Amino acid sequence: MHTEDASRVPFAAAAAGALAAAGTVAVRAVRRGRPVHPHGVALRGRIDWYRRSEPSGIGWIDDGAADGQVVEARLSRGIGLPAVLPDIWGLAVRATTPGGPADLLLAATGLGLPDRWMLRPARTPDGLRFTSLVPYRGALGPVLVAARALPGPTLPSDPSASAAVLDEGSWVLQLLHAEPLGVWHPFARLVLARDAGTTDTDTGTRFDPMLRPLPGSGTYPWTRALREPSYAVAREGLAGSASVPLGTTRPLPR
Repeated sequence: MHTEDASRVPFAAAAAGALAAAGTVAVRAVRRGRPVHPHGVALRGRIDWYRRSEPSGIGWIDDGAADGQVVEARLSRGIGLPAVLPDIWGLAVRATTPGGPADLLLAATGLGLPDRWMLRPARTPDGLRFTSLVPYRGALGPVLVAARALPGPTLPSDPSASAAVLDEGSWVLQLLHAEPLGVWHPFARLVLARDAGTTDTDTGTRFDPMLRPLPGSGTYPWTRALREPSYAVAREGLAGSASVPLGTTRPLPR
């Protein structure tokens, strides 16, 4: 991770980060448990890298494991509105890397310009695109990460109902990277399904890309100023920030 003088953090990013943290505090005052993304479905699966892809400058993307990586994930509604209403869907992924767990958090957006930075409410997660919204710092410059759902099972608006669908089948997504204004380059395939060994719909696992970054990635001062305050508030008083073991009771989906 890069470390730089806080004086280089733009005022707008610091102010936006403080405002986001204040909003998180306000939500925590009226909502127990997760202040955001309160309702979700726990998933397990794997990432398999494509043999050839455009380099990104981030080791985890460019030097993917030849035999793939096991992941746990969570698909969730960000605001927690009733299932009949649109919400901001989020996808959190934790990969098992040689250096330990690494978290990737994505939110429903578009993939074009400028909508790759614009949250996109939807009633169901079918056909959604997700991006990291803010760039990672790679050896070649800033990098956005995205996922797009490929044709597959129809997922309902209620995460509990989506869990029932994914008890029977897999949700397949393509992972991509891009420069902030560049074209998207596919680099891996993500396959997710429910773990047959659990009866719990959701998970207590907390995903935090600030604590568990992608190997080979860094952050910019302005992205830390924007994200860290609200993440710190969300961590306060939360147990279960560590992941449960990633073993599954059935073959991982391919």
